[in-house]
Amino acid sequence: MTLLIADDEELAQYSLKTLISRHHEQLQVVAEAADGEEAVRLAHQHHPDLAILDIRMPVIDGLEAARRIRSAHPNMAIIILTAYEDFSFAQQAVNLGINGYLLKPVSQADFSARMESVRSWRERLEKKDGGLQASEPLSLETFQHTDVSWRLERALEYIRNHITEDLPINTVAEAAGIGAQHLSRLFREELDTNFVKFITERRMDMACRLLDTTTLGVAEIADRCGFTDANYFAKVFRKSCGLSPGDYRSGIGIKPPLRD
Repeated sequence: MTLLIADDEELAQYSLKTLISRHHEQLQVVAEAADGEEAVRLAHQHHPDLAILDIRMPVIDGLEAARRIRSAHPNMAIIILTAYEDFSFAQQAVNLGINGYLLKPVSQADFSARMESVRSWRERLEKKDGGLQASEPLSLETFQHTDVSWRLERALEYIRNHITEDLPINTVAEAAGIGAQHLSRLFREELDTNFVKFITERRMDMACRLLDTTTLGVAEIADRCGFTDANYFAKVFRKSCGLSPGDYRSGIGIKPPLRD
């Protein structure tokens, strides 16, 4: 499958091309553009199977570029690349009938999922001899649901990778590309818990594993689990697990089941 990449940020283009070269050898980048107008011209010139367009570009933005490309090449797949939380943009993109979008910084998992979706769409086009055209557009409901899933997963991934550090909700929300209140609502609605409780439970699971599998002292375990105060850690551990870290390690009482 051939690709056009349009992004005015050189680093973003380089990162995406690196991801493709390392994990998607079957994909071929045939053209690169630094603004929306150039993207449209290169789409006309190279006829790629897929155009990946950044939403914010000079001359004309990604939405206008997508509109022009879709008008001239109805069977060309279009993915919007964005770092912005903007549902007014989402509605416009839906109206254009795009095939999906990617959030910056693009992860391998997200990119692979989008490529699989594009392949399926193209296969349906070929089976219908092009009769499907561009028009199984992404619905706004699907777009928003996907957005929620990706942003929540991005937040969870950030938590997993930084569980030993201070994790204020503002920092995690920024990593997910959303506001703190929005993230707090996602935890309640999608995970049926609150942000602080979720973090605490994961840290207690980590503490239990370290108590079970290492000879580290309580103070060091507290530090590895993101607590700067060992006494506070012990207090939280007792409240969460029903016994002290020392009693847990000694096998006194019933150990709580660990969460996945």
